[in-house]
Amino acid sequence: MSRCTECGEECEIKEIDNGIGCHEFHGAKGSQVNMVEVSDCCKAPVVDEEEYQADLESKFDDELENLIYKYTDKGLRNASVSAQLENQYFDYRGKAEEEE
Repeated sequence: MSRCTECGEECEIKEIDNGIGCHEFHGAKGSQVNMVEVSDCCKAPVVDEEEYQADLESKFDDELENLIYKYTDKGLRNASVSAQLENQYFDYRGKAEEEE
């Protein structure tokens, strides 16, 4: 199943034309067609389930790294906060692996 990159919901794939259509350039007529696959809900690009989950994990990892940096490298050294964040991270990883 595919997921919408805008809302994250499962969706059906629709194919639409994003081309400019009919045009004329120095007297030469033409038609430009650019067929793209989009979601039926938001008309946004779609990704498969595995790519969507990988993207979520990547975003979570980035947020975790930013929080750990904020609490450890800026003079706010607090081992309990760092350990708490790491526990949340491993809890999240464990849930993600169970779902697979």
